[in-house]
Amino acid sequence: MAKKIWTPEERKAFGDKMAAKRAEKKASQAPSDNSGTSMPPLAPQAPIPASSEQSPEVAKRLAELDEVIRKGNELNTKLEAQAKEQSEAFKNGLKTMSVEEERQVIEVHKTDAQKMKDHLATQPKVQIFVPLEGKERRGQQLPVTINGYRVNIPKGMYVKVPEQIAQIVMDSLNQTEEAIHNAMEVDGNSEKEAALA
Repeated sequence: MAKKIWTPEERKAFGDKMAAKRAEKKASQAPSDNSGTSMPPLAPQAPIPASSEQSPEVAKRLAELDEVIRKGNELNTKLEAQAKEQSEAFKNGLKTMSVEEERQVIEVHKTDAQKMKDHLATQPKVQIFVPLEGKERRGQQLPVTINGYRVNIPKGMYVKVPEQIAQIVMDSLNQTEEAIHNAMEVDGNSEKEAALA
């Protein structure tokens, strides 16, 4: 089935429609003062009055703990702000990645596929035969994908493929054959059928 390509006007109309639905849903929900995702800030404890029993080491340790609590509250505030920003970006349908970041992600994936293609090109070729299934016609293809690199192997004819591809295809065919064989052993054997029921 062909994928429909939307015009900019259709895309904008769809976005406006979805934004209206989100706003309607948000308005219908009861407002809550706590979303459940944020943690209440930790409050530093009131200083313990100095006594003859409290050593300077204890006072120093208490001051360090108060500093840790303060830093934890600051970090929590930053994380909540980031989460809110990402949530707003998602709600508004905005990208959370810059164009440069998207390009780098695409390049990484292209690189993995290209590396696999280069690796397979160095392997010796092996001749294999992939049988047709059911009413398939000669030339139907069996897709095999490794690390983002896809190889389409014609069915019903002998073809030469890299060793690694051949091994994957043979393992797959062996598993299929074993499953069919196991199903035939169970079929008609009342003891095995009862055990599986």
